[in-house]
Amino acid sequence: MSAGDFSATLYEATYNNTQIHPIKLQPETLDATFSNGTDPAFENNSPTGVATSPISAQVSLGRKQVGLRARYVLCRWITKPSGYDGDTFKLVVPDRSNFDQIAFGFSVTYLGGTGTVIAKEPERAR
Repeated sequence: MSAGDFSATLYEATYNNTQIHPIKLQPETLDATFSNGTDPAFENNSPTGVATSPISAQVSLGRKQVGLRARYVLCRWITKPSGYDGDTFKLVVPDRSNFDQIAFGFSVTYLGGTGTVIAKEPERAR
């Protein structure tokens, strides 16, 4: 993920699809698009509605910490945007149906660069 300001948005839980949690993400995270090369590309948008839980989903949460760690995809850069040094990046996917659609090998457009999905990490609630 990139450095910068964060915006409050929503996150649809996997553990219970009626639960929508607040989460803070960088605005550019929601501008990312995914494509399998055949179907139309889709944006990494947040679910609609209002938060139904006061517990915030977290982007980073240690293995022993209690809370809700958001699901994400791990991607490998194909063409990096300027200023990026690493070979991989991760993107939180706040909409559950979008996460379910994404598969290994999907292409990603993010911050003007392109990448490919190399792993999916499910949500963790403890």
